Amino acid sequence: MSSAKKLQIPIDVLQEVFFEAGLAGWVSGAEPTKLPEFPGSHQFRFEKQTGYGKVIVLDTYWTQEGSNVSWGFTDIHHNDDIVWYMRYGGAYQKEVIICVKQAIKRAYKSEEFLGGRGLDSFVGDKGLWYRNDTSAMSTFYEFSGKETVCNIDTAVSLGYHDYSGELILLP
Repeated sequence: MSSAKKLQIPIDVLQEVFFEAGLAGWVSGAEPTKLPEFPGSHQFRFEKQTGYGKVIVLDTYWTQEGSNVSWGFTDIHHNDDIVWYMRYGGAYQKEVIICVKQAIKRAYKSEEFLGGRGLDSFVGDKGLWYRNDTSAMSTFYEFSGKETVCNIDTAVSLGYHDYSGELILLP
């Protein structure tokens, strides 16, 4: 009988690299790499050598011109193993993207893990209200939730993304 493979890096180190990668990725305003073999794809790659080995974070997402829908996944690799993933998707009106980026960037800067997305609540410019509702037991180990942006005065929804993910290898 074989034993299950174990995670060979502390969770807090993985989470720290996740936040660093997030701040260097989509919320930074940097241009993603396009993957020609996957039309509509965009990818941010972040690599860091830690005291426990190499960690690579890939954030890959798809958009289609003429559509507000986007979807993607983030995965973390440690040495030769994929150890964590998040999938996300939904639709946002273009004018709320800045608000979403601000909410996520603030969560990453404060190293607050709320399903890997933004703050619980954030009021952005132009009367936009970002909310992130995570499931009761959301942790870096396993999480799910839904983020939304609405007009703060009218409560009209301007878009959402739902998300989920978990550790693939346990300590």
